[in-house]
Amino acid sequence: MLTDDESPNGKDDCFRTIAEHSAFGIYVLQNGIIKYANRALGQLLGVPQENLLEADFFSFVHPDDRTAVRQNMFKCLSDEVHTCPYTFRCQRKNGDVIYVDASNTPIAYGNEQALLGNLTDITSRQQLEAELEKEREILNLFMEYSPIYVFVKDQNIRTVRLSRNYETMLGRPLNDLLNKSMAELFPPDLAKSMEADDRHILEEGKPLKVVESFGGRIYETMKFPVLRPGQPAYLAGFTIDITERYQAEQALKKAHKELKARFQQIKQLQEQLLEQLIRDPLTGLFNRRYLQETLDREFARAGREKRPVSLIMMDIDHFKRVNDSYGHRAGDKVLTELGQLLTASVRAEDIPCRYGGEEFVIVLPGASLETAKERAEQIRLSIHNLRVSYRNQPIQITTSLGVAAYPVHGDNSDAVLIRADRALYHAKQTGRNRVVVYRGTAVMPPPY
Repeated sequence: MLTDDESPNGKDDCFRTIAEHSAFGIYVLQNGIIKYANRALGQLLGVPQENLLEADFFSFVHPDDRTAVRQNMFKCLSDEVHTCPYTFRCQRKNGDVIYVDASNTPIAYGNEQALLGNLTDITSRQQLEAELEKEREILNLFMEYSPIYVFVKDQNIRTVRLSRNYETMLGRPLNDLLNKSMAELFPPDLAKSMEADDRHILEEGKPLKVVESFGGRIYETMKFPVLRPGQPAYLAGFTIDITERYQAEQALKKAHKELKARFQQIKQLQEQLLEQLIRDPLTGLFNRRYLQETLDREFARAGREKRPVSLIMMDIDHFKRVNDSYGHRAGDKVLTELGQLLTASVRAEDIPCRYGGEEFVIVLPGASLETAKERAEQIRLSIHNLRVSYRNQPIQITTSLGVAAYPVHGDNSDAVLIRADRALYHAKQTGRNRVVVYRGTAVMPPPY
């Protein structure tokens, strides 16, 4: 340890107190031999403090750095000036290599020249700086060779970093593109829009995706704020040339629109064809083919749901007289207007059909026999009051109607239809222009 006689400048007590409590490794060297070492130096080099005295300092310096350290110390002794901190590697007792910052001051020690120095372990800092340098190198390589356009702007919306490919986009050297406003790089309208978006992002602190057109190309850009506590924010982002993708998407949208329109046309044609298949062209009512499909469907549903189905069968009274008296065109007009009347008179769920010639059948799902009778009477009365005008000649018609219902008059559509037909026959036989409900009495005639 340092004795009173060996004390630099004769201030042993003060020096020892400061040195022993210092977090830095402090030493006194004379001809490269350690004459004093504090506790922190022993901890730094992994050697007990007392074992450092009279040890060769350079035995703890990494072999590759010894020459540079000797030169630095020689320069300090020669120039008799305090050296600026410099970095070298030390080798600890256990073989570990650490980085240290060192500074030296020439002093008089025992009437001879010596060095007072201190070491600071900067291994962690050195490792961090090495990692940072590695990351910086990677970032530089990325900015140099990135296939996408990468940018960083400051809070004044001026360029700070740009990837190398901006030279190709903007046709100028990269150095000429830095610290520039948007107005200095892009057309006025685009620059104005960019700046507005950028300021909004910095104010709101939220990312934004935009699609922009420039130089005949289409670009998609994702921008986001880089927020640093207590420091000005940056704005960063990346841009991708999506011209081909955009054009393909537009072409696909156009094709999809055309295809959709074509499908709609096909659907309309199918609906028209279906209508032609199931509709009577003269009256607009469903035809006999559709009636049979309807009866099968509605009676099956009625059986599952335990609900009634009623049928009204009707016939135009003395229709042959209309054709004989006014001609077949007049007869067709009567049938057409009767079809329109039936369409307007029934419920949405009812199914009016032209059965054949001047006969019609109306299917009433869910309607009871009593309800069907009332509906039939309303229809009869509407037809009775109908006046068909043909060549300024009024034509009045009447109808006879027969009513039957499931399950009262049968457990299937054929049975109920036959009974509705019998009721219609009875209506015609008993004076026409009336509604008859099938009763199953002896006065009902057999089917014809």
